[in-house]
Formats: sequence, C-alpha cells, structure tokens
Amino acid sequence: MALIDTSFTLSLFLLATVLGLMLYFAFAFIIGMLAFWVENAWGPLFLVMMLLEGFGGGLFPIDILPKSLANILMLTPFPYFIYFPAKIYLGTLPLTDLVYGFIILSFWVLMGWYLMLKILQKGLRHYSAFGY
Repeated sequence: MALIDTSFTLSLFLLATVLGLMLYFAFAFIIGMLAFWVENAWGPLFLVMMLLEGFGGGLFPIDILPKSLANILMLTPFPYFIYFPAKIYLGTLPLTDLVYGFIILSFWVLMGWYLMLKILQKGLRHYSAFGY
C-alpha cells in the first residue's frame, strides 16, 4: 500500500514540477520580451527572478506567513514554482489543497502561455533591425 501512495505522490510531484517549469519559462519569456521595447531587459529580469525566489518559497517557507497572507499568496503564480511541488514531495498537503493547487497551477500555466504568445505577437510587430 505504501508503494502505491509513494508512486502516486511521486507522479503528482513530477507533474507539478513540469507544470511549474512551464510556468517559469512563460514568466521569464514574458519578462525577457521587454527587450522589444527597452534597450536592456536584464535589470527587470533579475529583479523579477529575485521576487519569484522570495514569494515562491525558495528563501523562506510560505507556511511561516500569517494564514490570510499565505492564502492570498497561494492565488498568485509564485508558490507554484517551488513551494507547491516541495509540499507535494513532502506529502504534507491534504487532498483538497492538492486539487485546489493543481487547478490554480493549471490556470496560471494556461494564462502564462496565452500572455506569452500575445506579447510575442505584439513584440514582433514592433521589432525592427538595422545593419547588414
């Protein structure tokens, strides 16, 4: 019985990790596309990645925040990069939080990819190159 629970937990962890990586890619790509409109996008990209690390549970666990603040933060995409997959791996999430988390994660992945494609289309229309 423990093997089934362990393999199920591991498969959910891998699914959350893959979805989190897709969300991270879309988020970084969106920030990187600032280069269509500004000369240098490294500063904003670095700042946003540091914010992601903090709000994503990489610097401190979200569990130490007040419950109301943690609940609000769980509606944002940030905890789904690090915190949510780690909690799945540790096996500390109740089933309702697990389902709720995957619904929110799926929403943010779809929203991230949609925004990424829309901003890319607008950026390519704005793009111009000079030289040989």
